[in-house]
Amino acid sequence: MLFMSFMVNLPAVYRLLPPDACSRRNHLEKLKRSKKVPCFELADPSYSPVHESPSTITMSDQTSTSYDLLPYPPYTFPATHIGKLGAIGRVFGLEAADPAGARVLELGCGTGVNLLAMAQIFPGAEFVGIDASKRQIEGGHEVLAATGVSNLRLITTDISKIEEDLGKFDYIITHGIYSWVPQEVKDAILRISSENLNPNGIAYVSYNCLPGWRMRGALRDMMIMHTGGISNTLDKVAQAKALIKFLAESCAEETPYGKYLRQELEMISKADDSYIAHEFLESDNDPLYFTDFLKAAAKFNLGYLGDADPATMITDNLPGPAAQTLKSLKLNLLATEQYMDFVRNRTFRSTLLCHSAAQLNRNLDPRRLDGLHVTSLIALKEEPTGGKPAVFTSAGGGELTVNEPITAQVFLHVGRLGKASKLVDDLVEGVSASMADRFKDLDPAAVKSDLSRVLLQGYLKKMVDFTIGAPGRRTSSSDNPEALPLARQQAARGLRISSQRLEMLNSDAFVSKLITLCDGSRDRAAIIAGMVAAVEAREFQLNENNQPITDPERAKFVIERLYDSAVQNLTNLGLLLQKA
Repeated sequence: MLFMSFMVNLPAVYRLLPPDACSRRNHLEKLKRSKKVPCFELADPSYSPVHESPSTITMSDQTSTSYDLLPYPPYTFPATHIGKLGAIGRVFGLEAADPAGARVLELGCGTGVNLLAMAQIFPGAEFVGIDASKRQIEGGHEVLAATGVSNLRLITTDISKIEEDLGKFDYIITHGIYSWVPQEVKDAILRISSENLNPNGIAYVSYNCLPGWRMRGALRDMMIMHTGGISNTLDKVAQAKALIKFLAESCAEETPYGKYLRQELEMISKADDSYIAHEFLESDNDPLYFTDFLKAAAKFNLGYLGDADPATMITDNLPGPAAQTLKSLKLNLLATEQYMDFVRNRTFRSTLLCHSAAQLNRNLDPRRLDGLHVTSLIALKEEPTGGKPAVFTSAGGGELTVNEPITAQVFLHVGRLGKASKLVDDLVEGVSASMADRFKDLDPAAVKSDLSRVLLQGYLKKMVDFTIGAPGRRTSSSDNPEALPLARQQAARGLRISSQRLEMLNSDAFVSKLITLCDGSRDRAAIIAGMVAAVEAREFQLNENNQPITDPERAKFVIERLYDSAVQNLTNLGLLLQKA
């Protein structure tokens, strides 16, 4: 496969080290020179960080310092895609703005790559990113200049300094900020999400939530205690990892605590150092209950629109007994979702807010799907032949069996979309045509409504997704394929690639070079010539029968055979711009 899931491989062996030893520069310099895994010793029992005044990474006065030292990787976040947010609004009766001409604000945008990924495909929209880290904004300006995207503005400032004169926005995104800042900044986030939000606007706010983060918070306390005497951020991170590994290996595997520690160790071992630093070692990390967050939002005249993952709002998606019990309690929407958090031990939420005065309608009406695009979250595994049901695989790897013929036909059409998207009306029309004999005596409007209702049910079961506009596959009929500007920059820098859905994709050297060459100025022959030149320059190694190809003519022959399928794969993944 050209693209695969990405995993960070961190050192597997840690031994605990006294925190004061981490400041020994000769020790660190030796590690840097040798590039070996640090070998940590168990802490001297006479050292007790509890008796010290533990230091944390301060965000209130030194926010830019901590993020300048260890910035987050430039990732994009699919849940923040404004096309998806707008579709959720429309499903719940809010006339959300079309992304094509929207104004979008992101608070704590980092380098702005999340906005840039959307700005390049919505050139008629206006995007503004705010971050306190000068280093990250400067890095964002470099990438922005290289892409040539002109509808994104990046500003270095504190969130609390933003006022109404910044203007009104249709979408305001605050991802990974709310729980990690002091109360005055939390209030500023909600104030901006109200004062600067258009009447039918949507504000996205993510945060650590309870009860799930209660246990993880205990691990954070332990990390801060153990690293309390360490001033260097990278040393803190190394010792925080070492502590969790020590705890996981010291507890009996069969105990609940031992199992939990091993699960957390697996998560931490895959995480970037910046995540450990800012998630566990910052001075502020305040998880809260869902209902408490909504109480805070209500003070700024903001109400609950929904979750960025609507399937989590549905009681029927819980195990049977839990769903039945919650239904019998006849709780309101907010209380029901809070109890579902209890059942799931949820640790993180992405909540969508709107003005309290906004008129919502939670009675799901299939007519609200008009004008939306549908994308597939399933793949067809087995066709319904010989009386057998249709079988699909979900994004999480599970299997879904559909017996009812009409429902099966709907999801057959969905599954065949691959990474493409299609107007709901067009997909419904295709299903109707495929079952013309069955529907010939029925009212076409009723058929459309019933088929659309099946799609709505699939939406709430995470089988399909809806967007305003087409966020996925963008076909290119030109002989000069053009990759997304951001994708070309990411490929040139050896980074993971952001798709139009904001998915992060991992590429090999062959594909990265291909993406950089697909700039719209080269035809097939020129791109192949560029790939051959890259092989000759040893920018990447091309193998045949497990042996490297060194002959340019042979390299050209192999690349010509690979070219069409490789470009088609870029098209399928939504990495090529659509030509006018």
